[in-house]
Amino acid sequence: MRGAVISLIPLLIVILIIGTALAAASRPDLARVSIGAGEVVIRPLGVLKIFTLRTRIVIPAASIRQMSVVADPLDGPSPGLRWPGIGLPGLQAGTFVRGGVKSFWLCGRGPEALRLALSDGPYDYVIVQISNCQEVLEQIRAAGIY
Repeated sequence: MRGAVISLIPLLIVILIIGTALAAASRPDLARVSIGAGEVVIRPLGVLKIFTLRTRIVIPAASIRQMSVVADPLDGPSPGLRWPGIGLPGLQAGTFVRGGVKSFWLCGRGPEALRLALSDGPYDYVIVQISNCQEVLEQIRAAGIY
């Protein structure tokens, strides 16, 4: 009996991880975005730091070549091979590679996300779900970053 209970522990851990990830995906903000002196800083919230293996992503102003708001970011093709990250129905979080394009996704079930196309750095683009996409775009423009 004790052996059967112990053998269920890995399964329970996986269920707990998936449940936590799906609960996080239903929040309107999956990250905090701050605009500093010549840079944009993205900080994943809560358990998403673990799934993405990132506590923050710093994007220098000079590397931003395009900004936009994406409606239904998960409505489309897969962002590619996860490395590292988590990909579940309704949640894409982490680093993805597809056709030589490296991207960072932090998107759940929200209606829109901020997309930053980059000219250099570790990523070609970053897509992050926040509830105030338009406001953040305006703050980035007002700061003279883009």
